[in-house]
This record gives sequence, structure tokens and C-alpha cells, in this order.
Amino acid sequence: MSTPPRRSVVLLCVLAFAVERVAAHGTASGSGIPLLSVLVASAAVGVASGLGAIYWRPQRVTRVLTRRRVTVLLAIGLTLLGIVYLAPVVLDRPVVALVGGSLGLSAAWSLPHRHASTASAGHHATSLTAALGVHRSVEGIVLATGGIAGGSLGTAALVVITAHAAAETALIGGVLSADGHARRAVTVVVAIQGCFLAAAVVTAVASLVLPALVRAGVLALVAGVLLFVGLQECRQCYLDVRTSPP
Repeated sequence: MSTPPRRSVVLLCVLAFAVERVAAHGTASGSGIPLLSVLVASAAVGVASGLGAIYWRPQRVTRVLTRRRVTVLLAIGLTLLGIVYLAPVVLDRPVVALVGGSLGLSAAWSLPHRHASTASAGHHATSLTAALGVHRSVEGIVLATGGIAGGSLGTAALVVITAHAAAETALIGGVLSADGHARRAVTVVVAIQGCFLAAAVVTAVASLVLPALVRAGVLALVAGVLLFVGLQECRQCYLDVRTSPP
């Protein structure tokens, strides 16, 4: 394996150690499961799906990921997760929910986004990689926030975010390997998971020092991002259905 992938693996190990230090202060989801285990498990699934797309029939993996049922399920899952994130903040701090949710929607509006069904159709690999790096960073914030919030929220975040990340990571791995850049694809797949862990570490560390009001605001902001992305995916799925031949 080339030097860049080795460096990416080292970065993942360093970030995982940092998360373990944070996890020593508590557990995720109120279930006794360390936050480290949750984050590393999600990152490992992302790496596995990406490598699977690179070395196991990349064109077939891409076709599976762009199937209508897969994209619809992920879109609905992200939307529901956003509602679950926002609900407790609305009940406890409605003003914070309104402000944080609005900021999240505004932030998500500016995020680079490309629907899965059109990602492999002429979309430049560098732009797609950058977009997925940003997405994975946001997912790190989302998953860390859900784990810290506790209860069923952490479990829902783990399932939905891991599934969404696995699909997108496999997509970029399949696209790059199909173009004959398998070595570069490995580097990108690992680096994207590094973005996820880095964002999760920053979120977990911040949660140790931020007051409850600010944590509620962050939760509402994350909910706004999830709602925007989920609804955008739902809208795109609807447009795909309308324009597809009978």
C-alpha cells in the first residue's frame, strides 16, 4: 500500500485514541456503550463499504446504491432523525429550537450536495470527494451529538447515519475504482472516515465544557441540517419517480 493510505490509517488511530479519552468521561446513548465503540464502529462500516466497492464489482455496488428503494429509505430515515433530534428541544426550549433549527437549515443550504443517483453521471471526482468529506464531517457531529444526548436518539443516529455513510462511501469508492484509480480510492475512503472522527472528537470535547443551553442549541442546529438534507433527498426521489419512464 502506498504512503498516503498508511498516513490516513495512522490519522484514524490517533483520532480514535482521542475519542477514547473523551469516552472515558461517560458512555453513549445511556446504554453503557462507550462513545469510542459507537464512533469507531460507524467508521469501520464506512471503510468496509468503501473497500468493498473498490475491490468487489464496483459497477454492481453503484447500481445497488442508486436503486430507488435504497435512496427513498435513506431520505425518509434522515428526515425522521431530524424530527427526533428537534422534538426534545422544542418541548424544553422552544425559542432555542426555533433559532437553532433555522440556523441549521441555513447552514445546510450552503453545503455541497449531490444526490446519489446523479453522482456517478459525469460529476467530477474531486468535487464529489470534497462534498462527501463535508457530509461525513457533519455526520460525525450528528452521531456524537446523538450519543451524548442519550436514549433512543443515539441508537437511531447510529443506524441511520452509519447506513447513509456506508452508501456514500461505497459510492465514491466505486466511482474512483471504476475510473482506474483504485489506490486513490482507498486513500479517499479512509480520509473521509478521518473527517468523520475529527468532527466527532471536536463535538465530544466541546460537550464536556459547553453549558446545557448551548448543547440544546447545537442539537437544534443539527436537527435543522438533518431535516434539510432529508427533505432534499425526498424531493429528489420524487423528481426521479416523476421523470423516470413507466
